[in-house]
Amino acid sequence: GKIYINPNFYRTMLPTNTSASGQGLDVPPTGSRIAIRGTAIRTFVRWKDIHDVDADFSAIKVDKFGNCTFGNYMYFGNYHEKPFGNDALFSGDDRSANGCEYVDIELEGMKNQGYRYIVFAFHGFAGKFNNCEVVCGYQDKTNLKTKAWDPKNIEFQFRVRGDSSVCQAFAIDLETKEIIVLNQMDDRL
Repeated sequence: GKIYINPNFYRTMLPTNTSASGQGLDVPPTGSRIAIRGTAIRTFVRWKDIHDVDADFSAIKVDKFGNCTFGNYMYFGNYHEKPFGNDALFSGDDRSANGCEYVDIELEGMKNQGYRYIVFAFHGFAGKFNNCEVVCGYQDKTNLKTKAWDPKNIEFQFRVRGDSSVCQAFAIDLETKEIIVLNQMDDRL
């Protein structure tokens, strides 16, 4: 017989090997694309019960050819210099055992800077993410009426699990206004 597939699933990848995937049903397959609603978003990583690990969120600008130069990244050490101008603003470094770091993004402004992608990653300095709860994603900031991080208006998130200290979490395709799920764990900085 005929099978109907909702067009919302056209850009969701089907895993061919789940042995390297994150645990649970809340982790979309690597390569899946999720449409972004709104023009301003807040990307985030939040954690619970991280002890003796400093989780740090970072953003990297990539052009349409895949190039990224030394000055095209933002992290806890340079966010105060506003390397992406006012189109991407970083919350600052959070070293608490239960906390969050986030980057507010104006999608059209970042696209007008001439970049195609923004890649979001986080690092666990002095430890790995296998013994704590770590969640990353984005929320619609258009209607967000708070200056501090608040879990309301979350559009997309997934739990990160792995015996690793580095995660390339997701990217934003500024041309198509989509999240691209990466969920790649690595032990190298």
